[in-house]
Amino acid sequence: MVRDAPQSAGEGVGTGVRDDLDVLGPDAHLDPGRVARDSPGRLRAVADSRAAFVAGTPLHLLGEAGVGKRTLVETLHRAHGAGRRLETTQPPLSDAPAATEGWLHDVGELLAVPSNVLVLRDVHLLGDQLRERLRNLLTHLDGTATGQLVLTSQPSMVSTDDQLDRLCGALVEVPPLRHRPGDIEDLARFFLRKYRPSGESRFSPDALTMLQRCPWPENVRQLESVMRGLARRPSGPMIHADDLPLECRPTIEALERDAILRGLLDHHSNVQRTALDLGISRATMYRKMRRYGIVPSSLT
Repeated sequence: MVRDAPQSAGEGVGTGVRDDLDVLGPDAHLDPGRVARDSPGRLRAVADSRAAFVAGTPLHLLGEAGVGKRTLVETLHRAHGAGRRLETTQPPLSDAPAATEGWLHDVGELLAVPSNVLVLRDVHLLGDQLRERLRNLLTHLDGTATGQLVLTSQPSMVSTDDQLDRLCGALVEVPPLRHRPGDIEDLARFFLRKYRPSGESRFSPDALTMLQRCPWPENVRQLESVMRGLARRPSGPMIHADDLPLECRPTIEALERDAILRGLLDHHSNVQRTALDLGISRATMYRKMRRYGIVPSSLT
């Protein structure tokens, strides 16, 4: 999901989404975010993030914990940040005046260097007072020669009227892994090769089906952890469903969520047609989508 992007994905920086991915850089294949290419939402997020990064536009990346926001920024910096220094900071652990004053001072100092790219991680953790002071600082710097600002946060914890968003030229939402079932196979194979480089293990169809039905509440981070565990265990050339840990076993809720998600994908996010196919009312469909955190607009 993108709001107020500074330019279209291909304008001035490529001819389309696929081109955006192809020019991320020679070492981009080392990152999991560069492996999976099937998800339209992921492709769009990468393309629009790249457009903002190349243009030097302040960028706000929204996404659940573990979706790969930091990896995306680091990959963009390696591919397009020549001569620019990547700096990262998080909200102070204490609300004590000395801690907040020091943090704001550091943010101002880092942004005062035009060649810096400053990533403010987890801005949803900022208290109201510190958030307001940060907004005032950024407003004061607006229009001057400053480094590029990148904010990251979790969507469910950010107000729809967030003042900080008004200072960002691009707001990009990185979709959760459960909305990207087509990406899971490539990511799983990538992580398995990463932690077992000398192995030739493959996934059986039943194992892949189970992986794709898992809700992955911790997103890519959780999938990597599961693959790391599999790589450390002795196994044959084929990984079956029985080899997967219990956290991957589908529950009734996971199967229901999977049916709704696949129905929306099949019907191009048409809620009414999906509800009709599943034999439930439209009101029930909306209730279940809210329960499972499914946003139809993020699927296409």
